[in-house]
Amino acid sequence: TVGALTVLSGGAVAPGNSPGVLSTGDYNQAGTLVLELGGTTAGSGGHDQINVAGSVTLSGLLTATVGYAPVNGDLLFILANDGADAINGSFSGMAHLSTITLDGYDWQISYQADSAGASFTGGNDIALMAVPEPGAALIGGLGVLLVLRRRR
Repeated sequence: TVGALTVLSGGAVAPGNSPGVLSTGDYNQAGTLVLELGGTTAGSGGHDQINVAGSVTLSGLLTATVGYAPVNGDLLFILANDGADAINGSFSGMAHLSTITLDGYDWQISYQADSAGASFTGGNDIALMAVPEPGAALIGGLGVLLVLRRRR
């Protein structure tokens, strides 16, 4: 647990110890947030998380090492904000609800997630949701088309 945390451009913060949870007051990030994603539970044996009791301002980078095989719909709350403050800004190049790639895996990012309600929307937390690889969806779609064609 720390007080207000400011990560300047060129700096980095990596919560916890393989992985862990960092609790802070106001969180201002112009540098890089470095995460370990090893499962759907925050903390030891799961994924890194920052718990913020205060304002959140983002403009820096997000990077991650993924240590497990995420499945479609896995929901990881990487920043749990108190109920009073909105998220200001976003990680560089990662707009709300955009699909991003971290360590070779595709995720959708939400800056309006709700960790208390385990929801991707309706709150003021940051979450990542695993999305299927486009190749897997394409192969599945082609398989369905082949089955339908074969039945004719």
